[in-house]
Formats: sequence, C-alpha cells, structure tokens
Amino acid sequence: MDLLPDVRGLPPWYEDLSVRFAEPGCRGIAVDYFGRTAGTAPRDESFDWKTHVEKTTLEEIARDVRAAVDRLALPQGAKRPVFALGFCFGGANSWRQSAEDLGLAGRIGFYDGKPMERVGPWAQR
Repeated sequence: MDLLPDVRGLPPWYEDLSVRFAEPGCRGIAVDYFGRTAGTAPRDESFDWKTHVEKTTLEEIARDVRAAVDRLALPQGAKRPVFALGFCFGGANSWRQSAEDLGLAGRIGFYDGKPMERVGPWAQR
C-alpha cells in the first residue's frame, strides 16, 4: 500500500496507519511530500505545511510514488500488487497516478477534491 497523506504532510497518524496495514501482512510506505523542503524530522501539529505545499510539484510526487511502488512491488523478487491510497491532497494525487505508468493495481482516494484537474499550487504553473 502506497499511502499518500493529506495536505499537512506526514503527521504521525499516517505512520501509525502504515503500521496498521503491516499488522495483517500488507506492506506499506507513507510518502512524505515535504521531505525535500522540510527535512525528515518528525513533525507535530505546529508544522507549517502551507509553506511546503506550495513547493511541491506533480512531477516530484509522481517520482516519490514511483519509488514507493518499486520498493513495494518487488519484495524478495516476487511481484505483488500495489495500491495507492490517499486522503484529501493525497487522494487527488492517488487518482492522478492513473496518468503515470506505475503498474498500480488500483487507486483509492478519500475526499479527494478534483483529482483530474490541475488545482492547488500547480494551477499557476
């Protein structure tokens, strides 16, 4: 499971969700959109995500998802189906992965806005 968090980035809730998927045996990776601009230190509720969301690009998100899919799809040489699961900003990005050649088995988006439109910070580009 490739988890695409909401617009706040990677609060602990998504890391916990990855662990919950792992408990019954599902492999998962939670993508951190802001690792390039905010670093990889843990973030709490005071994290200023608005500053960092403006710096994301569709291309970087697609590369991050590609890296997660590649990591998840080939554990120990056996190809496994990988799904993109996203929430809000991540939900829209989950659906956007349909335009990428990632070999995803499916895409799941929760409260995902307008996934096929260039909305948000990318609309200006």
